[in-house]
Amino acid sequence: MATYAADAKAQMDQAAWRAGAEGRKAMHEWVTTSMARGGKAVHRWTTKGTGATEVPTEMVTGGKVLSSPAQLMAWRDEAWGHRWSRDGADASLIKAAMLDLKLLAADDELDDITLEQFDKACGSFKVAAGLGSDQWSPRAILALPAKGRMALAHMLRTIERVACWGWQMYVVVIGMLGKAGGGERPIGLLTMVARIWTRIRKPLASGWCSALAGFWDDAVAHHSSLRAAMRRCVQNEAAHVLGLDVANILWDAEKYYDSLSIAILAGLAKELAYPATLLRLSLLMDLGTRFLKAGRAFGNARTPSNSIIAGDGQASQKARIYVYALLQNMHDDYRCCEISQYVDDLSQRQEGEPGTIMIPIAEAAIALVNGVARAAVDCVGQECYRRQQQETRQGHSTQAH
Repeated sequence: MATYAADAKAQMDQAAWRAGAEGRKAMHEWVTTSMARGGKAVHRWTTKGTGATEVPTEMVTGGKVLSSPAQLMAWRDEAWGHRWSRDGADASLIKAAMLDLKLLAADDELDDITLEQFDKACGSFKVAAGLGSDQWSPRAILALPAKGRMALAHMLRTIERVACWGWQMYVVVIGMLGKAGGGERPIGLLTMVARIWTRIRKPLASGWCSALAGFWDDAVAHHSSLRAAMRRCVQNEAAHVLGLDVANILWDAEKYYDSLSIAILAGLAKELAYPATLLRLSLLMDLGTRFLKAGRAFGNARTPSNSIIAGDGQASQKARIYVYALLQNMHDDYRCCEISQYVDDLSQRQEGEPGTIMIPIAEAAIALVNGVARAAVDCVGQECYRRQQQETRQGHSTQAH
């Protein structure tokens, strides 16, 4: 019996080893395939459990504890309403910019929207997709007869021709999501009709991005923030092996989407030949009436004068447009300093002979922060990394306004 037991254990151990080896091989193949496609699947796996959480049920502000839904929502209304109304005094600039876009949109030649495109856009939403103020679900729209869906497609084409939405579509629900590190962030729930239109016209925006996105932009097709971070790590290690000093500064543009100026954005997009119809209809949504929502509580109506909506399908395009000229000029003026962008995250990297890099990267950092500040955005240093020969890594937080 003892011999049989020993043989059985040996066979079980061997089977477990084989299973582990097959699992490791499958994992290696999956990671390799994912990274070749941009690494988004790997990034989702590595950040599992660090996404949105429940919104805070208590806050301490001004020495007072806010705990009731009414108190918390009143505080949110005041805080976010103040941030979104920064450019209220410059309403004339916004009106002029939007009128200019309307004139440009009149020259756009967009193809008609087919039933196939409409159905594909509706079917691309998750079953549990959050609903906007119209409370239309994409599955309910797909359940309409073909004639009804085609009528909606024709309506969207009419909206493009006049470059204006129906007044009912300007109501935007801003859901508050908790952040893993504390605090909360807003995410917009546009009307379903507007979201369907955005997905139908996504190829136009993607085509512009493929043609004009800067070489510093990491938030393009087949890329991910994980892939960008891994590339920096490989570059840093390679520089160290070659006997060079290397330094990195990682910046986070604080409340980036909520700080952008609509008038400035419209002008920058015009210079970069972004499709005028797409931009005007998207910015009209950004200027629509907003209602904050946290749990089952709603806030009062707020009409913004600045900020773009996180959750809009064109938000990432508008984010890259806003700092495009700045980053282009930075690369012209500071050629030895590599500056990269991933939506609202900026990174600086410089390598060079020992003792030669710290002053140049600091000068570039000052210029970068000042440039972002002139665009009414606060830039916060998340991490600094320096590796010099015969020294270990050093990290610390910095902040600049």
